[in-house]
Amino acid sequence: MAQESTPLPVANAETVGTASETDPRANGLMRGSPPPEDKRVVLSNALEFPQLRWSASHWRELAPTQRVSRGTGAAAPLPRNERDLSGVRIRTLTGADMRFPEALEATYLDGLVVLHNGSIVFEEYRGEGGPDQPHLCFSVTKSMVGMLAVDLIVQGLIDDRARVTRYVPELDCETFGDATVRNILDMTIAARWSENYADPAAEIRSYGVPSGLRERSADYTGPTHLADYLPNAMQRNGEHGKAFVYITPLSDVLAWIVVRASGKPLSQLLSERVWAPMGAEHDAYFNVDSVGAAVAGVGFSCALRDMARVGELLRCRGSLMGQRVFDPQVCDALFQPASAQEKAVFAAGAFASLKEWSYRNQWWMTNNASGAITARGIYGQALYIDPKAEVVIARFASMPTASNLANDHISLPLYQAIADALA
Repeated sequence: MAQESTPLPVANAETVGTASETDPRANGLMRGSPPPEDKRVVLSNALEFPQLRWSASHWRELAPTQRVSRGTGAAAPLPRNERDLSGVRIRTLTGADMRFPEALEATYLDGLVVLHNGSIVFEEYRGEGGPDQPHLCFSVTKSMVGMLAVDLIVQGLIDDRARVTRYVPELDCETFGDATVRNILDMTIAARWSENYADPAAEIRSYGVPSGLRERSADYTGPTHLADYLPNAMQRNGEHGKAFVYITPLSDVLAWIVVRASGKPLSQLLSERVWAPMGAEHDAYFNVDSVGAAVAGVGFSCALRDMARVGELLRCRGSLMGQRVFDPQVCDALFQPASAQEKAVFAAGAFASLKEWSYRNQWWMTNNASGAITARGIYGQALYIDPKAEVVIARFASMPTASNLANDHISLPLYQAIADALA
């Protein structure tokens, strides 16, 4: 969700407090009946720090949601084969040496699950995190929606070469009138947009009220739900397909297409196509706007082991524990190596820190030697899938700074070090 290219300030633990010092349990956030006024978390301060350390694990208590049912079947087992990772060491991208426990503390961990060849080798929770506690995934949501869209493409229900207006005529406007579904999937829409949260004039600020993630002020007169907001959300700026521009509402456009093509609400579709057949352990949830549409840019919450199951499902080409969930072509499309054109389109965007990366189907492609792909969310959410090392890493966090620039210098080397240690 955050604009990576903008040099947002990296949180200084000496200023805001370390992860241990800002632990919401230790500091009494939302404890008491009622909680003291200075310890209350409400929607208006939920994305502030340290309130985020509580709210990320309790978002359903702050805003309305729809349930993604796990169904009535048994949960797919995740065998345990614990490994001691405490000796893993990394050299950060800023040149510092760091041990595994230090990396977890420095990234304000709420939960970490590491799978190797389908078995849990490491699992730990801190703060408000827990094995049965749903956590807001922020922009990992986008990748869940992208996965569903690719599934519908494989089924023939969506043509990614078609114009967006085939599925959503309401988007026959300057920005989207000549855009294709593929432009939406890969975020190659030509529009003026910034997700720099430090900038009060950034376009992302307009997203909060229509998505239901911000309260309306008394004098607010803008759009109140996503269908009203999206046609005029961004200003056209050039020719589509030339550069990668990270725009959160494009995921809501994609969800609109998916819902129209499938004839089902997003929560129902994810339940039927993934959550129930893969044997999720817990229900998941989508935040909804004021007219009940799922917030597809940032609004998905789930338990951490279930997010890891999604990663393992994709790593195993659509099967989990012998249960076929969807066509292997879905996974082939997600893991297909990036073309030279895709790399060039990504390089033309504003993500210089992610050298050689690319973006397809609402997933980030590292294009490293392992062919790893990742879903990324602000404040430290991640689902990292390394097919060569047979490793899946699922992480929840509540960092003081939104941008992934605040943790990439630690997290990216850490994921590689974990994969190397297990492989």
